Amino acid sequence: MDPTVREIMGNKKLLLFKQMLKDAGVPDERLFEDMVQGFRLTGPLEPSGLFPPKYKPAVISVDELRRTSQWSKHLVEAACRKASQDPEIARAVWEESLGQVEKGWLSGPFTWDQMDQKYGGTWVASKRFGVSQGDKVRAVDDLSQFQVNASVTETEKIQLEGLDDIVALARFHLGATVSGTKVFRLPLSGGGVYQGRLHPDFREGRARRLKGRALDLRSAYKQLARHPADDWASVLGVLDPDTNTVAYFESHALPFGASSAVTGFNRAALALLDLLGWEVSDGEKLKPFASEFTMLGAVLSFKDAGCDSVDSPCRVNLWSEQPPVVIFTDGACEEKGNQVTHGAVIVDPASQTREVFGGHIPEDLVTKWRSSGRTQLIFFAELYPVLIARRTWAKVLRNRRVLIFVDNEAAKAALIRNYSPLLDAAHMLSDIAELDVELRCFPWYCRVSSKSKFSDAASRLNFGEYEECFRRIQPTLAAF
Repeated sequence: MDPTVREIMGNKKLLLFKQMLKDAGVPDERLFEDMVQGFRLTGPLEPSGLFPPKYKPAVISVDELRRTSQWSKHLVEAACRKASQDPEIARAVWEESLGQVEKGWLSGPFTWDQMDQKYGGTWVASKRFGVSQGDKVRAVDDLSQFQVNASVTETEKIQLEGLDDIVALARFHLGATVSGTKVFRLPLSGGGVYQGRLHPDFREGRARRLKGRALDLRSAYKQLARHPADDWASVLGVLDPDTNTVAYFESHALPFGASSAVTGFNRAALALLDLLGWEVSDGEKLKPFASEFTMLGAVLSFKDAGCDSVDSPCRVNLWSEQPPVVIFTDGACEEKGNQVTHGAVIVDPASQTREVFGGHIPEDLVTKWRSSGRTQLIFFAELYPVLIARRTWAKVLRNRRVLIFVDNEAAKAALIRNYSPLLDAAHMLSDIAELDVELRCFPWYCRVSSKSKFSDAASRLNFGEYEECFRRIQPTLAAF
């Protein structure tokens, strides 16, 4: 094992890891070899068999990357200075780099001439810059600017497990046991059921009292080594704020910013934790097992995991013989935005319901929309009647398909995605989604042109057009 690789990987139980990979039938035959020899930063990445195939060829060859070093090494200093204009962030990056030298992840600092002499003039440096993340600064290595990442040929698409996988695992575990029994039942992927006797520790419903926690890998990429053959492409430029000069470091661990490092780390992430020598964060980040814990910014709760039924199954009748309900909504801002109104029309062929409502949007709500300095309120005015229509015609909409026609492209997109970055709009969208679940209706949104707006007169409080065919009603307003 190369000494620089041993510095990073020496505390890992690699032979145990190799045997575990073999016993578990992991198809990645090169993983052990790469962990012992180091992961490449340039060139083709061999498929591991762990992820779906996806071929992404390199933009330049490794030989071409070497040739670009004749000009790129002269540009990295300017790139480092441009990325280090904030003195506090620049100092944090410099101090972190010196700390990584002490840990054996980097070697240096070196001068430009020392680097040029060591590699015979052929070396590619990448700038290191800082990103402020709350109360700390994360050092990022930009291996894209001078095309180190462009020399990598990727053969797989990395797929990561998320919250859905964690919840599914918990649900699978809960479904395997029945409180008070001595057996377990698990569905097989090919059909059928696998069953057997429960261990005493899992009897009497104890298996349903789930707990969990999140483990944060300490400097995850730095726990894997870079292949010695790519030392010439692992140079990092960092601004020294004390001397106002750019110093150079050689990265022995995988740089945070190398595309190949993402692949290498995710291959190795199949077997982590203390048994194999992987370090996890301690202190505030190392939480005890609990019925509630935070993962990926979300709170997972197992407090109600033992409930046999949280709610009745939600069922939407998509193939009803009843024709869909048709709703037209509209919002209006008149007199330079001083008068904000809304209206809606419903036509239900099944129940012969033909109704219309319209009115002023409550002043306190309009004031709230304006509180952040907004002058254009039409987007909010278009969303509001969609919510009010849900509340007003809830009995008609229950278990029905609904065609909703709006007159604003932004509102239509927000309703389809059920998302808006604007907090006031997000609140309305959340209420609409909650009502859809409660009513078990199935909405479909479309924009109708202004000339064809059936609800235009209602939003302008002109109800004379509806007198012959529609009944005017008072809407059920929403509380905000």
